[in-house]
Amino acid sequence: MLPAAVVGHQVLIFRSEEYTMDNNFLQFVRPTDAVPMLSILLAPVILLGPFVAHYWYKLRVKQWEMSLKHTMLEKGMSAEEIKMVLEASTPGGEKKHGCGRGWC
Repeated sequence: MLPAAVVGHQVLIFRSEEYTMDNNFLQFVRPTDAVPMLSILLAPVILLGPFVAHYWYKLRVKQWEMSLKHTMLEKGMSAEEIKMVLEASTPGGEKKHGCGRGWC
């Protein structure tokens, strides 16, 4: 008779010792295989991480600007006042008017 184990309502039948519950994935991985496996797993994170972070930052800045516009509209500010506030609060706002380092 084959050995069996009961897990919840399922019965697992082991055909040989190779499929016992004590074996796990790391037993079959050689130390020389660890570096290629980790590089394959981490390469997308390392390559895509900066792109995701950049666009996440841009999204957060746009969300902040939209919330600022919404708040200013609720307070009854005019379009010119909103434009002045946004230009003053934008990091590149000075460069748009030709003042590269704030010497103007």
